[in-house]
Amino acid sequence: MRQRLRLRYRKDQVLMYVGHRDLLRFVIRLLRRAEIPFATSGKYSPKPRLTFGPALPLGVLADNELLDIELREELDWGGQEVQDAAVRLAKASQPRDFVVALAAMPPAALPVSKLVNAARYRLEYNEPADGVMTALDSADLTAQTAAGKQQDLRTALLDCSCAGRILTLDGAASGQLNLNIVRLADRLAELTGCQPALIARECLLDHSGRPI
Repeated sequence: MRQRLRLRYRKDQVLMYVGHRDLLRFVIRLLRRAEIPFATSGKYSPKPRLTFGPALPLGVLADNELLDIELREELDWGGQEVQDAAVRLAKASQPRDFVVALAAMPPAALPVSKLVNAARYRLEYNEPADGVMTALDSADLTAQTAAGKQQDLRTALLDCSCAGRILTLDGAASGQLNLNIVRLADRLAELTGCQPALIARECLLDHSGRPI
């Protein structure tokens, strides 16, 4: 059993335009700068043993994303070592405010890939979002996917609420069922003429609907 660290990180106004593969390269460089001894798999083409939460579409801010980092098998870090690593990571990521927290996970803790079931999103509008909420409740939310197929976005929508200019949505984020929040926002804009000024993923949710 290798020790795992769980990194909580954010994607700011710059990193939200970085795709998942580029984010992976950014994280690997960051771990090396911070001298985090992460494990790798394979002899001839070693790959870092990192497990990300569900990928985000481009243009979406993120407040509390998750990444599991497996350390080399000979390591067993205590609290002070993890705290020092968090400081090095934060310093290495400047000027980006990337690191939220770093913690050592117990051996029995589920990996991110099995822990996450859904995600909570925040859409902020420049005007009251009541009309958008009405469209969510009653309109046809079918949209075309990148593969050219028609998809009913409502099947991945778990919950929604509206408070003034802010719309909060919970959407599936595991396996085959995954809410594409940008596609949903675009479909709502087609129906209502209201384009969100900001889209953010606030947190990831477990199978009980609790923030992780």
